[in-house]
Amino acid sequence: MRKPYRVIVVGTGGIGQPVLREIIRRPEFELAGVLAFKPRKDGLDVGELLGQERVGIRITTDQLAIASLDADCVVWCGYFPMPHIEDAMDNFVIQALESGKNVVTPAAYHYPHLHGEEYVKKFEDACRRGNSCLHGTGENPGFWFERVALTLTGLCNDVEYIGIDEYCHLALTTGSERMWNAAGYGVSVDQANQLSAFRETWEKYFFVETLNLLSMSLWGKLLDKFEFKTDHYTCDESFELYEANGDPFDMRFPKGTVHALAHRFEGYIDGKLRLYAATNNFMSPERSPFEGKKDSTWDIEIEGRPTSIRCNIAAQASFKDNLIFYPGDTTSPLYYASVGPIIQAIPVLCGHEPGIVYPSMFASSAPDLRILESRNSVVG
Repeated sequence: MRKPYRVIVVGTGGIGQPVLREIIRRPEFELAGVLAFKPRKDGLDVGELLGQERVGIRITTDQLAIASLDADCVVWCGYFPMPHIEDAMDNFVIQALESGKNVVTPAAYHYPHLHGEEYVKKFEDACRRGNSCLHGTGENPGFWFERVALTLTGLCNDVEYIGIDEYCHLALTTGSERMWNAAGYGVSVDQANQLSAFRETWEKYFFVETLNLLSMSLWGKLLDKFEFKTDHYTCDESFELYEANGDPFDMRFPKGTVHALAHRFEGYIDGKLRLYAATNNFMSPERSPFEGKKDSTWDIEIEGRPTSIRCNIAAQASFKDNLIFYPGDTTSPLYYASVGPIIQAIPVLCGHEPGIVYPSMFASSAPDLRILESRNSVVG
């Protein structure tokens, strides 16, 4: 059995923190370094950030210092490739790959081939120079479409469409009022509609990549059309979130402002809807407009022949012990669901041929994840 994988984590927000918890907890991994983007986190011991014992690794905001560290893999949990950072993000990833570090991220690179040969070439060349791999994953986009939905199509020989609805209590994640305002929460519908950064990102990256990957897998061609739609839900009365009451941040929601959003990503072939993903997010369960739906649940529907399939999935810390969260840790189970595919990818990438890696035989949980490095089927 090989020594633990040395891992660098970039980004210490909603996904970065549960990734750090699992990297620290699992004996297969050794935390090599942590990069944050907020000056107030510079110099903090990682344990302080997570509210647990010190671990002896201090967070830095120095990208050069992080780049110089020896590691097997970089887990990018930073921002999406939004217009103002996409080039910087690509450059950081390419430099990491060239230095011999594999890169896995839930934020991008789910299907780089969608963006053309020139775009793909710069990453594949970096992988060859560094003998490294690049992989985009996560729970959504990622796991539910690329692994669960595709597996469920084994129950039907012809697929007309696949749809996935996800429900998330966003107030269980980290952030700030300023960040969530920029995402369209706590502001008027008109203000939310004027926010262009996320729209530009969604039209170019993220779900559009995964839906096209599925289209290629199921029908052997890219989508003819991709559309992004948003429904805004406003609050009838003002309400606030308070850190003092156990909320992860302070935030005000004046009457008439947006407190829930439903983003819908649709893929069409020959004028027909063939794939869609909907992320239904709310800031207060008591005020959720999604009747009967709770945090960390997913509905998957496949219309097919001779059988159509509907699957309803829920996640929480423990069903046996009836725990929504772990004691002292209010991280959303949805976020922990994202962590599984991310850290399970690390040993696979370390044993893979250099290049961009797409989902194939990524196995599930194992007693020791290091055995996945040599696994080439579900049985061994």
